[in-house]
Amino acid sequence: MFLISSGEPLESGDVRGDAGGDESSVLVAVRVRPLNSTERSQGDQGVLCCPGQGTILVNNGAQDRAFTFDAVFEAGCSQHEVFEQCGVKRLIDLATDGFSCTVFGFGQTGSGKTYTITGPQSLVSSFST
Repeated sequence: MFLISSGEPLESGDVRGDAGGDESSVLVAVRVRPLNSTERSQGDQGVLCCPGQGTILVNNGAQDRAFTFDAVFEAGCSQHEVFEQCGVKRLIDLATDGFSCTVFGFGQTGSGKTYTITGPQSLVSSFST
């Protein structure tokens, strides 16, 4: 999960679902982390489903539990899609213009915070060379 804030009102094309339909400048988004190679080799299965409308379903074995956020991104979404739809690109532009901006990653260890902020390792490697 990550929070995005610039202190500026969100523009009309920014993601905003039922959880944040007011004129708040804070957006709460969830990006589902893909299973890593260790999890796949152990035969682990994903338990999350993203039916749309900012909703994520968690299958706990007995029944699905639904949670709603401003934005939900499936494991296969691109870094570009997350940055565009959540306004991170806009925050970077605002920061270079001198505004104070924050993208805050929150979650337990291994939940995908670094992956969400930096993208897949192959994307990070292409910028560091």
